[in-house]
Amino acid sequence: MEDVIFEENIFRVADFEAGVYLPHIFCTEGELFFVQDGNPYKAVKNDCIIASLEKPLDQLLPSKDFRCEIMLTTRSFAESNKPLMSYNIVGHLGMMQNPLLHLLPSEMKQCLKNLENIRVRFGQPWHSFYAEAVRKAFEAFVLDMYDIHARQGDLQQEDVGHGHILMRRFIAMLQEGQCRRHRTPGYYAEKLSITPVYLTEISRVVTHHTPTYWIDYFAANEIRELLKDRRKPLGEIAEELNFSSISYFSRYCTKVFGVNPSKLR
Repeated sequence: MEDVIFEENIFRVADFEAGVYLPHIFCTEGELFFVQDGNPYKAVKNDCIIASLEKPLDQLLPSKDFRCEIMLTTRSFAESNKPLMSYNIVGHLGMMQNPLLHLLPSEMKQCLKNLENIRVRFGQPWHSFYAEAVRKAFEAFVLDMYDIHARQGDLQQEDVGHGHILMRRFIAMLQEGQCRRHRTPGYYAEKLSITPVYLTEISRVVTHHTPTYWIDYFAANEIRELLKDRRKPLGEIAEELNFSSISYFSRYCTKVFGVNPSKLR
């Protein structure tokens, strides 16, 4: 399985397994009508479509003059090569809410330049630092997409349902670092004045993941950062993260990362 695939034929998107490949579609000419999660959309020149893995595109209907540049990436490649930052979740929620980004001509030019740079880097396996060069090229692409998304954020706050609002408040608490001390959905449900069952329900509806998934996601980021300081003993890190013992901390790391904290470090 290829990690990254470049395409120009919009109908080829359906040939790649939904839930495995994440498509980024940059519309350079014409119009494209499509459906996502039962909702109809229309993309025009200088629009970017980012379909979430949980909600693939459907009923693609391009105009005769439609042209595009497409990059498809596997979930594993995107997760392991995108920058480690909290905006990952903000972007994820935003794209599930609306898969369309309207780009300025200069933004479209930069995005296509980034795509070409990724393509070039993938074609240089002889490079002494091949994996790092590919990762840096992909990171630059992601950061530019986040920049565009963040500057359009105020527009995307309109018509947001109650479930999305609660999820953003939940994510905001995790971003603030509360997951360092609290890793149970019940704590956040109480802060949001809802039940843990309702928090789980809206989390599944809005993000297709459980609250525990997001708690572990942000806790993993905190753990990685703390383990970077090799002078800090594991016992001190476990205490700082509110684990009752090193063994409990080790079991948690094994659950989240697949390895114990010593190996992770």
